[in-house]
Amino acid sequence: ISVEGGDNVDALVSEDLVVGDGDEATTGSNVLVHIIAFNGATGEELATTWGDPSPVALLLAEGGSLPGLVEGIPGMKVGGRRQLTIPFADAFGTEGNSEMKLPASTDLIVVIDLLSTF
Repeated sequence: ISVEGGDNVDALVSEDLVVGDGDEATTGSNVLVHIIAFNGATGEELATTWGDPSPVALLLAEGGSLPGLVEGIPGMKVGGRRQLTIPFADAFGTEGNSEMKLPASTDLIVVIDLLSTF
């Protein structure tokens, strides 16, 4: 998977790359996902859960994950793949994320595969 970088966005941008046919993720639910994260400015891959044998569990509620993920995953169905461009304010803010090498005030692009809801 590759993405193109670009200018920062003002609001969350969501695009379904594959529409799933399983259970739908809802606000407040727990989900199991695989994620690939990219630098929103350059399109450079920053992190992925695909190399790790374990997907990531997220709670789709305030404080359960990044605000952009909590807002962007509900409505997905299991088996789906969605690309989200998350404004930096709803990702890692003005500080960025040094561990992921995401610069300050830089949007985050994520590609999410929804594996299950629980």
